[in-house]
Amino acid sequence: MVNRLEVQTANSFINNGPLALINDDSAFKPVIYLDFDSGKLDFSPINQRLLRYGFPTKKRQRFKFNTYSELRPRERLGIVLEIIKIFDPISLVGLQYIIKVIFEDPIYDEIRHLVSLVLAVGYINRVGEFEDFFSIAQHIQTLFVLNEPDIERIRWSVLDFYRRYYPDLYSLKGSPG
Repeated sequence: MVNRLEVQTANSFINNGPLALINDDSAFKPVIYLDFDSGKLDFSPINQRLLRYGFPTKKRQRFKFNTYSELRPRERLGIVLEIIKIFDPISLVGLQYIIKVIFEDPIYDEIRHLVSLVLAVGYINRVGEFEDFFSIAQHIQTLFVLNEPDIERIRWSVLDFYRRYYPDLYSLKGSPG
């Protein structure tokens, strides 16, 4: 949970209710306070928190395919990152469309928020002439462990589709290799 630094000591319902509960009984404690008025936000505390829960190998679980609304938040984040990785580069509209095709019931506002989050912490980058496409950052592993030959087959199929039908998008990524 992230809140504004200037309200950290306020005696408010938010501080005394939900935030106090998070600080007492949540795996994501403590609440992170950021100075939103400082000009440039420092997202490193959020990045460190995500990394703390990011890529466990001891608690691996099989992904159970559900509708989007039935997925846990971590699975939703993983889906967004994996689709960006496979369809790299991809626009927000393209990402939302793919999630709709696969999961049938996307929550568009949440997808935008997840993209904003992973962009802010450096998991993805903006690309393209107008920076309206997203690409996975070089150093980032996604949350899912997938069979590499299957992923490479999917990637080559996607790149071939882009090359044939959307050569401008294909040129954003360059030829595969």
